[in-house]
Amino acid sequence: MADYTSQIEDTIEIMRAFVEANVSTYLDGITALKNDGISLDHFLVVEQTAMDPSLQQEYPACLIYPSGGTIEQVSMGTSALTIEFTVVIAITKTSPDEMIKRLDRYVDAVRQLFRDHQTLDGLVAFARMKDFTVIADDEELKMGLASVGCEVTQDVPN
Repeated sequence: MADYTSQIEDTIEIMRAFVEANVSTYLDGITALKNDGISLDHFLVVEQTAMDPSLQQEYPACLIYPSGGTIEQVSMGTSALTIEFTVVIAITKTSPDEMIKRLDRYVDAVRQLFRDHQTLDGLVAFARMKDFTVIADDEELKMGLASVGCEVTQDVPN
């Protein structure tokens, strides 16, 4: 069986870099559209790292964790490498109502990014957001968290 380590690492970096380069436009658009005094700061951190948002020192943060993957042969010379990601959005704690609104809007920005760029501008075969969970108030961590499930498929040689 082929070793796909470099393709996996490349796909993870493509995902991270694409989110970092493009999500700010969506955050600005949502803030302007809502126009209710709740602004969305650009992510200070967008990185692929160990899955522990409490280790972050700068917020808001967008932390990208590969959480699984599959390889399917699609032709004699090509396989589809699909990597599942968990994208954790961590923000500083505010009032519960404002924190829920802010987290929902950050999730919406990620959702719109994947809806509008289903191939990450031609960098991958297919990308999509699968699901999300908002954990509005984590008392222990003193932050608000949202988790977004994503999946990226990349064609790789066998």
